[in-house]
Amino acid sequence: MPNDNQKNSKKPLGFSTRAIRVGWRRSHRDAHHDPLILTSSFRFESAEDGADRFAKRSSGDIYTRFTNPNCTILAEKIASLEGAQCAVTTATGMAAINACFLGLCGAGDHVVVAEDVFGGTSTLVDTYLPKYGIEVTRVPVDSLDLWRSSIRKNTKLFFLESPTNPLLKVADIPGIAQIAKNHKIIVVVDNCLPTPALSQPLSLGATIITHSGTKFLEGHGRTLGGVIAGPSDLVGEVIYQFIRNSGPSLSPFNAWVISSGLSTLELRMNAMSANALRIAEFLLTQPNVSKVHYPTLPGNKFSTLCAAQIKSGTPLVSFVCNGGREKAFSFLNKLEIISLSANLGDVKTMATHPATTTHARLRDEQKLAYGIEEGLIRISVGLETVSDLVDDISSALA
Repeated sequence: MPNDNQKNSKKPLGFSTRAIRVGWRRSHRDAHHDPLILTSSFRFESAEDGADRFAKRSSGDIYTRFTNPNCTILAEKIASLEGAQCAVTTATGMAAINACFLGLCGAGDHVVVAEDVFGGTSTLVDTYLPKYGIEVTRVPVDSLDLWRSSIRKNTKLFFLESPTNPLLKVADIPGIAQIAKNHKIIVVVDNCLPTPALSQPLSLGATIITHSGTKFLEGHGRTLGGVIAGPSDLVGEVIYQFIRNSGPSLSPFNAWVISSGLSTLELRMNAMSANALRIAEFLLTQPNVSKVHYPTLPGNKFSTLCAAQIKSGTPLVSFVCNGGREKAFSFLNKLEIISLSANLGDVKTMATHPATTTHARLRDEQKLAYGIEEGLIRISVGLETVSDLVDDISSALA
C-alpha cells in the first residue's frame, strides 16, 4: 500500500525503500516512526460503525486477534517485498506453516512435502497432519520426477524450502510449480533462508510464501513471528479466517520489532552472505572437513539453479567434521566467538549440531536418508568481522 511519501511517485521504488517506507502512516502526533499500538480492542465511532466493521461493510480494526495496525504494517511490507497481493501475520514461523496446511487442507486431502525441511516442519507433517486425516508423501526436494509421480487425485498442496535447512539444496521452483499448475495444486515455499532480499519464489511460480519473522526478517534474535504472503483469495480470505478463528495471532510489539528489522534486511543479507561464502571457501581447505554445503561454491550441484533463482548464496553454511559426533562436539565446544545456539538469522554468528538439536526428533533412518550426519555442523553467519570468524573456526577445527 503506498504511503504519504510514495503517493506522487511514478517510478517503481527500490527494495530497501519499500522495506523502510511501505505501510508507514503519519500519526496524529507526527511521529517519524511507526507508533507502537498496544491494545486488545478498538473503539467504534457508533453502534452502526461496529456493525459495519464486523459485516466488512467498512474498514477499521476490531480486535487485535483479528487485526492490529502494527501487524498490518508488517503484512503490507512483506506483500510488497515478495510481490504478493496480500500477506497476513502469525505468532511464529511454525504457526504460519501450520496455518497453510490446516487452513487450506482437510480430512481426505493429500499433500507432498519435501524431505529436506526444518525439523519442526517434519514433525508437524509426519506426526500431526495424519491425525487430521491429511495424507502425506515425502520426496527429495531436488527430484522433479518424484514430485510428479507422487501426485494423486486428492493432492491439494506441495510444500518445500529453498535453499533447504541445513544442507542448502536448491529446489527447481519453476519446474515444481509447472508440475503443480498442470494438476491445480497449491505450491507453498518457505522463503525463510533467502528472504525476499535474495529471492522471490512467487515470481518463479510459487503460489504462497511462508516466513519465520523470527529469523532474518527481524535479524537480531529478539522476538518471534511469522508471515504468509500470496493471493488474496487464499491468503487474505481462507488462511486469514483460519488464523482469526484459531488464534495464532502475532502480538503488536513483535510485529513492530520485525518491521524495524526489515529496514536493514537487504544490507544484512548481502553482507552476511558474503561472509558465509568466505567461510565456506575457507572450510574447503581444511583437512578435518569432509564436506562443505554452500550453493555458490564451484562444483556444487546446485550452483546453476542458485544463480538462476537467488541473488547470492545465503548466510547459512554447513559442513561435516571428520570423526562424527565426537569431533563435531569438540569443534563446537572450542568456539570462542561464535555462539552455540539452535537459532539462525541473527547478526551474531551461531553454530549448532543439527542431529541433536533442530533435527533431533527425526528417526535415525530419516536422518540418514535426509543427509543429517553425526558430523554435520550448521553455521548461521552474522555480521562480525569475517576474519575473526575464520580464525575462531580455524582454532576450533585444530
